Amino acid sequence: MSHERKEPGAFAGPRETAPSGEGGIVAGKPADYEGMPSADVSASALQQFTLRLLRGMVGETELTAEERAFIADRRQALGDAFYPELVNTLTGLWLSADAAGRLWHGVASHREALTRALGRSVGLVAATADYVAHLNDASLDLTLVASERLDSVRNRSGRDEVTFLANRDAFLDALTRELQRAGRYERHLSLVFLAIDDFVATCESRGADFSDYVLRTAATVIGRTLRGSDLAGRYRGAQFAVMLPELSMQRAFLTAERFRRRIERTSFALREGDVPIFLTISGGVAEFPVHGVDPSQLLRSVEVALVAAQKSGGNRVSLPPRATPGR
Repeated sequence: MSHERKEPGAFAGPRETAPSGEGGIVAGKPADYEGMPSADVSASALQQFTLRLLRGMVGETELTAEERAFIADRRQALGDAFYPELVNTLTGLWLSADAAGRLWHGVASHREALTRALGRSVGLVAATADYVAHLNDASLDLTLVASERLDSVRNRSGRDEVTFLANRDAFLDALTRELQRAGRYERHLSLVFLAIDDFVATCESRGADFSDYVLRTAATVIGRTLRGSDLAGRYRGAQFAVMLPELSMQRAFLTAERFRRRIERTSFALREGDVPIFLTISGGVAEFPVHGVDPSQLLRSVEVALVAAQKSGGNRVSLPPRATPGR
């Protein structure tokens, strides 16, 4: 089976041709729907809007009554082409109506299962990437999925594809904003780095599936320790970053210790019957403005603290030397 690729995706806006003959969901929108973007805005703006509609369809975000009515209208107008349009938006591929419908409902169910398993909402784009990566339905023949398309959409979603935490770019953007706010209102803000000890030797030798499982499990443990205002992200490899607004260094240190103890008590077994292993993490903590007045300074300071913990044998949390802001 071959799949035609079209960019930027039918759901996102106009293109030269469409299986439905409608010119895509948004391109064929009724004029009487107030608040809907017009078809002559940028493709990027249309794509953001249509991704919002898709997220609303699976309950990731709340849609307005007008948006729900708009989706119902387009479902009726497009008929059999509705699900191919949805799948094209997420993957850049055209599938038959039957295959696209099965894929869409499979992704929606997979997202619900991941959300239940992790105890927090998993985004549609991350669920799509994970579902497609583990798809075992030969009739869909998705070996030709446009990986660069999924990477692009994943990046816009701000989520790491393995852990479902914020990705590095999204985390750094949020850190920059929060540091500006903390400086403006003279508030505390602390940054924590966490790294799984001996990850390469212990986990990667057991294969990619086990490594991903460990990262997802660790991310879940970290996520369940956070307050609503906190943000956790996957910074690189087996290293996580946690931003703690309104927390002093002393309180952030105690939070990092909770992360460390909970990981230490967690057993990791990928499959039932596997002998579980136990892992540890090292942590570093730095505070604005004591250890840095901008993102680069604060990141350097917390990295120094993390390395100190690792060099001291791991399974501990360290603070950086007290620094003069601006140095």
